[in-house]
Amino acid sequence: MTLSKGNIAIIQSYARSILGAVIALYMAGITDPYLYLNALVAALAPVAIRYFNKNDIAFGNISGKSTPEEVAAEVTKAVKKVQNKPVIKPSPVNKTATQAKKSTAKKTTSK
Repeated sequence: MTLSKGNIAIIQSYARSILGAVIALYMAGITDPYLYLNALVAALAPVAIRYFNKNDIAFGNISGKSTPEEVAAEVTKAVKKVQNKPVIKPSPVNKTATQAKKSTAKKTTSK
């Protein structure tokens, strides 16, 4: 059985997630083996989300089945799509409305 580059990338990503989860549990002082098993399952979540997202450049539709030129074209198209979105400018703030009013309460002194 041979693994494709995409499958190897997924396995490496999962291994990084597992390592991060296990180190976090260890550093928190948790020694329950059941919680480490839960960490193994939880580490799968981010990798699975990226795997099922077909628009993801690393694991999606264009990852292992495409040539570098096709991947570059997809990335360029995505960047242009983001750049063509209109920028919404914030409305100007009325400076007089934001100034704090002085208090009219009498000053009292306590002894």
